[in-house]
Amino acid sequence: MLSMNTKQMSSIGDNHDEIDFEFLGNETGQPYTFHTNVFADGVGQKEMQFGPWFDPTADFHNYTIFWNPCMIQISQAAEGVPFPTRRPMYAFSSIWAAEDWATQGGRVKTDWSKAPFVADDPPPAAPTAAAPDLCKLTDRQLHEIGSVQLGYTIYNYCDHPEKYNGTVPPECGMPQY
Repeated sequence: MLSMNTKQMSSIGDNHDEIDFEFLGNETGQPYTFHTNVFADGVGQKEMQFGPWFDPTADFHNYTIFWNPCMIQISQAAEGVPFPTRRPMYAFSSIWAAEDWATQGGRVKTDWSKAPFVADDPPPAAPTAAAPDLCKLTDRQLHEIGSVQLGYTIYNYCDHPEKYNGTVPPECGMPQY
């Protein structure tokens, strides 16, 4: 059982910016959970979780964070929504035991007899300019995102106003794409 394999972009310091894409572990043979979060100025709580619609262990997969000005769709700074754009970030990957919260709320513990745990990550590619074809999602991509959100969302912070004193963050009512 693997507790967590995480891919992150992050800056340094208490008021850091960070984008997380994490695979939360589970019992052997059970599905992973994809967990995402965005931190701006050191504040996260933008968590979303998805059940896998494929087996991420069956083959090599590419995962991409589009980080160019034309694809930062939820950047709503004028409306008071913080987004990590002010600090340079670096990309890194790690494996760590997050069994106190990440594995079904801490119910599943790491089986250390299965060590060593290995994740193979190729170096990240960072294009220097936004290609015009990457500035807008295609109809197919929009359909795929909608299908995943409708069919596989486990947790969406926008659905939990109790976490924010009875009201959801402002970006929850704004267009995503």
